[in-house]
Amino acid sequence: MLRKTPRVERALAIRELALKLLERKGQWKQFQTGHEMKVYCDDRFTVGSYIRPPDIFPCGLYTLDLWYEPTGKVLSVTWHTAAVIWK
Repeated sequence: MLRKTPRVERALAIRELALKLLERKGQWKQFQTGHEMKVYCDDRFTVGSYIRPPDIFPCGLYTLDLWYEPTGKVLSVTWHTAAVIWK
């Protein structure tokens, strides 16, 4: 079971806000790898969420990545339950 430390609480809060942003403003993009990702971009950051393919993880893991443009990826969160962005 995941201990809800302050760091985990902050990551969960960021995930919740990012998923709401993706639900409202995100657009589906197809990548050269064949993967689809729901993405939102602005001039400061990019947030994207996708399901990892079942050939790697049998149950498929949901992943959210956040990139800050000057530095690259700053957060990656993976979980097992469905999210609201898959509309």
